[in-house]
Amino acid sequence: MAPTHSSKLQKKIKKVKVKTKRKLFQYHNEVLQAALLEIRENKMAVRQASRTFGVPKSTIQDRLLEKNPEKQGKTGPEPLLSVIGENKIADWFINLAKCGFPVKKSDLIETVEKILKDRGKKDLFKNGRPGQRWYVNFLKRHPQISLMEKPKALIKLEQWLLRRALGYGFSTWKNI
Repeated sequence: MAPTHSSKLQKKIKKVKVKTKRKLFQYHNEVLQAALLEIRENKMAVRQASRTFGVPKSTIQDRLLEKNPEKQGKTGPEPLLSVIGENKIADWFINLAKCGFPVKKSDLIETVEKILKDRGKKDLFKNGRPGQRWYVNFLKRHPQISLMEKPKALIKLEQWLLRRALGYGFSTWKNI
């Protein structure tokens, strides 16, 4: 009997696998430390501790062999500006926003460009200027900046100025 069209289609569907993004660091450092303590006190084996505490077996083994001591929750390279430097920039922009000067994307990028230029690291980005990817990742690393809103006093001032400008414009048009 020859295979039907639907059976051929089902075979093709089975071959296609959907890739899902791997979730990293699904455990807290305290849980990892508890698992390591249980193993060191010979209360549990590595595999049993891995299952009980929900920490990957390879992570436990690396910590026991001190291959990766105390590195938790970070993958990828260090930021181009140091972590401390990025935190200072983020704090500075937060303080500016609190004073009524909200941060714009161009302000952030120009500030970083100037800092890198002053440090002699202008060749880290294309044309010496951070791009969209860096900006998006910076906001991910510092979500308090991306969620900031204009202070209410500034919004009221803008509304008042707009009303005054519109009122002035309409009264000028009436006189013509």
